[in-house]
Amino acid sequence: MFAGLLSFEQSISAWGDPDKFLGALALYSLDKPRDVWSTERQLLVQVATRTGSTTAEIYQHLESGIAVAFWGRLDNRPDLIAQLNAQHKTSDDELIALAWLKWGEFCPEKLIGDFAFAVASPKTGVVFLARDVMGVKPLFYRANKEGVFFANSAAAFKPLKLGTLTPSQEWMARFMLGVSFQHEDTAYLELKKLSGAHCLLIHADGRVNLRRYHCFDFEAPVESKREPKWLEAYQSVWQEAVACRVPSEGPIGTENSGGLDSGRITSELARQLGVMNQRHRLYGFGFAYAGLEPEYIMEVARHCGIANNFLKAGEIAEPAEGWDAKELRIAGYPNEHPNGTSHAAFYEECRLHGIGTLYSGFGGDEVTTLDGSALRLELYDRRDWRNLWDILPGSWPMRAGRFALTANRGLSELPKWIPGRKERVDDYWFDNLVQANMHEKYPLYQDYMACIANFRQFRTVNDHAAFNLQQPFIATRLSNCTQMAAAYGVDYVWPLWDQRLVQQWLSTPSIWKMGPGGIKRNLHRHAAAAAGPKKMVWKPHKDMGYGQALDETSKADNKAVFEKLRSLVNDLPVELAPVVDNDKALSLAEQGIREDLRGVRYAVYLEDSVGSLSQLSRWLSTEAD
Repeated sequence: MFAGLLSFEQSISAWGDPDKFLGALALYSLDKPRDVWSTERQLLVQVATRTGSTTAEIYQHLESGIAVAFWGRLDNRPDLIAQLNAQHKTSDDELIALAWLKWGEFCPEKLIGDFAFAVASPKTGVVFLARDVMGVKPLFYRANKEGVFFANSAAAFKPLKLGTLTPSQEWMARFMLGVSFQHEDTAYLELKKLSGAHCLLIHADGRVNLRRYHCFDFEAPVESKREPKWLEAYQSVWQEAVACRVPSEGPIGTENSGGLDSGRITSELARQLGVMNQRHRLYGFGFAYAGLEPEYIMEVARHCGIANNFLKAGEIAEPAEGWDAKELRIAGYPNEHPNGTSHAAFYEECRLHGIGTLYSGFGGDEVTTLDGSALRLELYDRRDWRNLWDILPGSWPMRAGRFALTANRGLSELPKWIPGRKERVDDYWFDNLVQANMHEKYPLYQDYMACIANFRQFRTVNDHAAFNLQQPFIATRLSNCTQMAAAYGVDYVWPLWDQRLVQQWLSTPSIWKMGPGGIKRNLHRHAAAAAGPKKMVWKPHKDMGYGQALDETSKADNKAVFEKLRSLVNDLPVELAPVVDNDKALSLAEQGIREDLRGVRYAVYLEDSVGSLSQLSRWLSTEAD
């Protein structure tokens, strides 16, 4: 991980102590090697990680004088080595330097992998920043008249002497409502994220050029038959997406929920390691809260021959410091996606067993899942009646009804909402604890509703995928989890977000993406069938008994949640006063303490709101210390 700056006027010493920046980056890895490089106006500091510059040495190109700070992994090394006339043993950070020298600010277009990097040129005085396409590796920056400071963690900005960090009221309101995910904005007014697939060129005279360097191609061939070549192409890219993330040595962790995505990754990992007679390196990690989860998790584990499995099936005692406190010290402000912190039990277990790489199954739903409406309309608009009939589920009369419904939708304006959904959302929205003036000032309700838009508004499969891929929660989850895991010495990897795999899926004819009779995720399933157990691959739905688990949760006594709400409201940090509706929150808390209020509305929605308020209070109290 790295941090750095380009100062426009003052010397770098005016910005703060480099050792403190390094300390914020290596909070739980204080024994890690570290390096510092500087000129009169430029600074780079770097801490060793599992990927990227594992020695922590900032790469310096002798002839040009440029320096490179790098965190990540390059997956197209053979192509880069050939194009740059490099050697097989050339490190990733040296390849970045050579790519910069050959292609300049257009070098990110040539790179494939999960990365964030900074190039500093003493001769020209420029600094160049880039972040990978999907936004796996986080990169923040703060630009003002004095200069630009950047780092892989918001925590590294805390020791800065120049300027302040102001908590954003809008972000806090959005965080309480679960809609704080943004491509650029953060919890601080002065702090920005460099978005995935973007680069930033900072000139010595203060000019700053932000540019998007990659866009997916959403065009796919129109075919009426499922030609095997498309499955073979997808399968080939999939195997490479898993293989390129396998470390050369040491144990490997894989999250295994028993579902299609994580099960597919686990199975492919086991297959590849089995070919090398190294399956003993694999460890499984899973949450087993719903009724069917243990059965499917262990089915995948048995099929793959995984002897070591860690399942979290109940509450695990927190370390003395607590996960939430660690989250703030590592990330700098509350994780916007809960998995960053909730998966900390896995990170800790990985550290105990020396596991340096952890595979995640996140990504399959967000790209390959569709409810069928988009493909039905796509086939209707193409007048492909045979395939339209083929993908409709049910008996002949049911298919006929669905065919007529598709025709009706094809000829009329698509409904904005699934019947009853908006009413359920409005019911939850009524309980929100954000001040009315926040709603007047910012489009909170509109943005909240946009997050749960009706997927039946799309007329093609790739239009649906395009909507999913532009959602900021994707990069937020990737970067939150990546950053938290890195603090424990774990490299979190996400094969389903390999940009080559995503593009291959988009480029595959739509007819492959749903099977006969309405089988969802058809291409995904066929690709998984080569290595995974049939029970997992062809499970008709995602349900693992979540309804029963939710029903049990909704019957629980919620008095502890209401008591916590009252305690929080009575001791709010001053920064939260303009954001929280104290009267409404206290009234609800007192009612809940007096009465027996149960159900999903209180057990899930309210508990989320109270949890968010608790996180904000802890963060702001820490800021004041």
